[in-house]
Amino acid sequence: MSNLLCHAGTWVSIGNMGIGGRVGLILNLVLWIGLLAGLALLAVRAMRHARVPAATFQSPAKEILQAQYARGEITREEYELRKKNIG
Repeated sequence: MSNLLCHAGTWVSIGNMGIGGRVGLILNLVLWIGLLAGLALLAVRAMRHARVPAATFQSPAKEILQAQYARGEITREEYELRKKNIG
């Protein structure tokens, strides 16, 4: 009984499958393991992406404003006022 495998709803003896049947069985197993590993990898990446704090994202307007202030194109007061207006 330990030498039996359920295939398409019927019990098949692994010893009677032949080389082609065994190769197909192994390839099928590799396919399913690869598929499950790929899904697990996607889930891990999705969770890591979701954990990125919102504070690390900076709007392009704030980046431009900081660059203008760093180059000395605007004063500190103008920088603070624009920063407050951007939000």
